[in-house]
Amino acid sequence: MQQPPPPYGGQPSSPYTSPAQMQGPGMATEQQMPPEVYQLAGTYQLGTLNVLYKPTFTNPLAIIGITIGVIILDIILAAVIYNVGFIVYILFLLPIFMIVFAINRIANCNLRVYAFTNGLVRAKGSQNDVIRWDQVQAVLQNITRGTYSGTTHNYTVRRGDGATFKFGSVLRNVANLGQTLQQEVARALLPRAIAAYNAGSALPFGSLSISVQGINNGSETVPWNQVQNVEVKQGFVLVKKMGKSLNWARVKVSTIPNFPVFMGMVSYARGGQR
Repeated sequence: MQQPPPPYGGQPSSPYTSPAQMQGPGMATEQQMPPEVYQLAGTYQLGTLNVLYKPTFTNPLAIIGITIGVIILDIILAAVIYNVGFIVYILFLLPIFMIVFAINRIANCNLRVYAFTNGLVRAKGSQNDVIRWDQVQAVLQNITRGTYSGTTHNYTVRRGDGATFKFGSVLRNVANLGQTLQQEVARALLPRAIAAYNAGSALPFGSLSISVQGINNGSETVPWNQVQNVEVKQGFVLVKKMGKSLNWARVKVSTIPNFPVFMGMVSYARGGQR
């Protein structure tokens, strides 16, 4: 029988015995792991290394060069526009934006996220943090679709010991990492949520909670047989009550911890009413 992983902060006690290396697009191999990550993977029984996530920019000199180049072009363009009688204010804000961009990217250029079968290691400089899927308490997602800036993905993970970790657009393919986080945490937490629900417990999901009595918004509980629909539109969860034209509840998805678990419990509860 395998021994459980040590508490958070415990020291590595055994080397990582890796399964067969994963191959194919997006996959990673154990050769990409530094020794300390290799040891942590064994200590915490993380399984096979699947994907290595890196920042879009990993070279500080390249970041500085891009920033200086954009600022120079911005100054030239601003001078040309000014001379023909127009002033575009965004051109004066762009250097500030680029400086903030450079500081953020340089600060995170050594960030690495090693995603394994049973969890991940977040490595930044000399700091290595282990997050096992079965030891995650909550995941919050904030997906913003901008007209000009495109779609941004940000995820906050709260571990069982209260430690929190953020994963954002500084990482290449962070949306894939977010999808993995949500899927694996839902796999671990949904069975527990169903068991607690069947035992009569109320399950909190931010401002909403779910129980056998129905769904509660903090001031009212609507029985499941009176819930007409629960859907997601434009980043909001909309709950409609039978006989009402207005939404009974309208809650941002970004405020609902473990959103896939919430939707899974809604489906489970409503399915039991049919």
